[in-house]
Amino acid sequence: TEWHNIVAWTKLAEFAGKYLKKGKCVYVEGRIQTSSYGEENNKKYKTEIVAETIRFVGSASDSDRSGGGSYSAPSGESDFGGAPSSGGSAPVVEDDLPF
Repeated sequence: TEWHNIVAWTKLAEFAGKYLKKGKCVYVEGRIQTSSYGEENNKKYKTEIVAETIRFVGSASDSDRSGGGSYSAPSGESDFGGAPSSGGSAPVVEDDLPF
């Protein structure tokens, strides 16, 4: 298992706060952002994924019980101080996965 820090803004953050629960399988699409902090001689780095799309993964009954299916932030809405995102994304189809 690998754990990642996910950052969501505005309506995408509201969606995540309302529907995501611990242990829920989700697909997150976004961009990687690395930043540094600390003093010059003891600099530390953190890497986060700035979410642009969140989708539930699993059976349809799992997402029906949670009250939602997916949410994509409108173009540019999820970016914080950056260029607008490219907008929509292709739907994830389980049959297309290589594993």
